[in-house]
Amino acid sequence: MSIHDQDTVALSLSGGSLGLALREINTPRQLGSVRLIREIGRGGMGVVWLGHDDMLGRDVAVKFLLGAAATDDDPNFAVFLEGARAAAKLKCPGMTAVFHADVVDHAPYIVMEYVDGPTLSRIVQKAGSLPLPAALGVMEKVCATVAELHEAGIIHRDIKPSNIMLDTDCRVYLTDFGIAITRPVGESGSDKAGLAGTPAYMAPEAFDEVASTRTDTYALGVTMYELLTGAAPFEGEYTQVREMHRTRELPLAALRDKNIDPSIVEIIERATNKDPKYRYKTARHLIEALERAPLPKAVRQRADSELRSAALRCRAGGDGPADKEGSSATLSGRSLYDHLSTLAAKKRSDMPTPAAHPRVEEQPVSGDSETASIELPMPGVSSYTCPSCRARFSSPAAVVLCPSCGSGVVGSTPRLVPVNPHEAEEELLRPTTVLWIGAGVFGVILVIVLVVVFWPWK
Repeated sequence: MSIHDQDTVALSLSGGSLGLALREINTPRQLGSVRLIREIGRGGMGVVWLGHDDMLGRDVAVKFLLGAAATDDDPNFAVFLEGARAAAKLKCPGMTAVFHADVVDHAPYIVMEYVDGPTLSRIVQKAGSLPLPAALGVMEKVCATVAELHEAGIIHRDIKPSNIMLDTDCRVYLTDFGIAITRPVGESGSDKAGLAGTPAYMAPEAFDEVASTRTDTYALGVTMYELLTGAAPFEGEYTQVREMHRTRELPLAALRDKNIDPSIVEIIERATNKDPKYRYKTARHLIEALERAPLPKAVRQRADSELRSAALRCRAGGDGPADKEGSSATLSGRSLYDHLSTLAAKKRSDMPTPAAHPRVEEQPVSGDSETASIELPMPGVSSYTCPSCRARFSSPAAVVLCPSCGSGVVGSTPRLVPVNPHEAEEELLRPTTVLWIGAGVFGVILVIVLVVVFWPWK
């Protein structure tokens, strides 16, 4: 029996990244009109499956929160309902919509809009760190979406590259609102919000179950750091990562080694300050700082093309991360045009090369005879006479440049090519002779007309 024929699916997440006691559940493959297809992701507190809504005929993403139980005394379940309800009310172009929420086997789940495209985490994994224009373009879009959440009193709590997706048109979406909560804007938070998130992107106070808009700006700063360097600043076991977020500053030298603009390094440093009071208050303040950064105009203009290039390399399988020196000339920093040009050049090099153009020369019949050569062109190959310098040559193209003077030449039919040294001079004189004859004839006619008109006939 194939997996698609099974009636139930076992879901489990051993321990999770937060070390919580997560449960294993058995869920029916058919949840109402949604049919579960395959697992597509895992987070700190649950798993995400691709589903298909048979009633509406569309794909959806289904996240199961395995760290919460659908009971009145479980604070995680209350937080889940709070975030799902808030996200369902908000309409924003840069966030995935929330369609439905329910409970199965005492575990809550949420049905969301499915984005057919890679996550930023996948792009960085396959194509290496993003060049500054691409990273800046992505972060401005993500910050704009998070700013709308903050202004609506919603804290996402799990911002990270694997929760940011690009569709086939490279539009940026923020996903996964399974652990979002509502809080007044900018409030540092005295009430416990529960331990939730992904340790590599959590602010120091988040490990003490405190959440605010400033914890989201911290995660945004860490996310931008990873996009530019190719790796999260702190990695390891949960307790190690927790202590590093609390006691160590971000290794900003990795950004400077890649020659990232100092203004961007300063923004990341402030966004990830250990003390929430010194961070950007909301995502709106962070995006304003990015927009004020004194960057060359060309950097912002290349944002979309650089991002499309990275997404294309990811879909094509990627060429691995950038070199260790972080050179801007690596594949991860090239434009989409350069990448497609390389593919076109490789295709041309694989095409068979035409055989050499044959040329047959006739020997002179006698010492006084003119010597001539006859070009025997291959099919599709024409002879050319440059109208500027009178040079003759052959080429398979229809319109070419003269190898002698560089003038544009239009192809002609095969013809006898004289090699008599005096003939070139004669041909140069022929156009002049014709002109003089034409001018003479015109002059005679003009004189006759004048005589007829003005002669005093009696």
